[in-house]
Formats: sequence, structure tokens, C-alpha cells
Amino acid sequence: MSRGPRVIRTDVSSGGASISSPPPDPGCLDRAYARSCTAMLKVVQMVLLLIAFICITSSVWTDYTAYSYFEIVTMCDFVMILVFYIVYLFRVYRMLTCINWPLADVAVSCSVILLSRKSKMLPFEKTKS
Repeated sequence: MSRGPRVIRTDVSSGGASISSPPPDPGCLDRAYARSCTAMLKVVQMVLLLIAFICITSSVWTDYTAYSYFEIVTMCDFVMILVFYIVYLFRVYRMLTCINWPLADVAVSCSVILLSRKSKMLPFEKTKS
């Protein structure tokens, strides 16, 4: 049996003041971002890139072009991820509103994937020294 339309009441009306979360801290460092999952994933990604760079650099067979390309890709990816980490950590994205930061972050992630895939396809040829 239907009793008619139901009315759902809320504590906040659309015209009145709403109860919101506390304002972000006024400092230049976003501590909430530093503890977020995305920030921790960026840190893990940077650490893994450093480990990959160190492994390739310290290996015996580093005179192949694919190894050199991999070193360049890992360091470029590290720098790009570090820049985005700093942008979000210090809230630079609020000052530079002309850039769509989430879209730029996705574009950098896609370029990291594409460049990393290309390094696996390079032939192992010795560089001329």
C-alpha cells in the first residue's frame, strides 16, 4: 500500500548557512594531501623509479642504448612526478588556475607508461664509445 509521496527532511536548507568541514589550514603546506593515498602513491612511485635507476646504473652492461634510454626515462619520470607532488603539496594549483591539473596529471601518467613501454621494445645495441 502506498501512503503517498515521502518527504525527506534535512538539517540544512538550500538558502541558509550550511555546516561545512573546517577551513583548510592557512599555511602553505597542505598536510592533508601529504597524508592522502594519492600522495603516498606518488612517493612510492618516486622511490621505485630511484631504485630502478640505481639498479640500471650500477649494472655491468650499461653501454647498451636501451639501458641509456631507460636511465633517461626513469629520471624524467621522477622529475615530472616530483613536480606534481610539489604542486599539490604546496597548493600551487590554486595560483595557476589556467592549467587543468588533474588532466595534466593523467597526461603525465600516460606519458610515463608509454615511455616505459617503449624502453622494453628497444634493441640492445652497444653504443659507440
